[in-house]
Amino acid sequence: MDLDVERLLGAVERTVSSLERDGQAARAVTLSRSYATTVEDLWDAVTSAERIPRWFL
Repeated sequence: MDLDVERLLGAVERTVSSLERDGQAARAVTLSRSYATTVEDLWDAVTSAERIPRWFL
């Protein structure tokens, strides 16, 4: 499998937020990406035991 790493990295939006957790200052890192699919299909992709391994290819 030939992955275009630069394209894949560019498709992800990254944010860092400051917050408080258990009374201590903390940071939250969020990664997000848009997919051209339905909500139902995306939910199945991230919750189905048969489809989850594809995320790690």
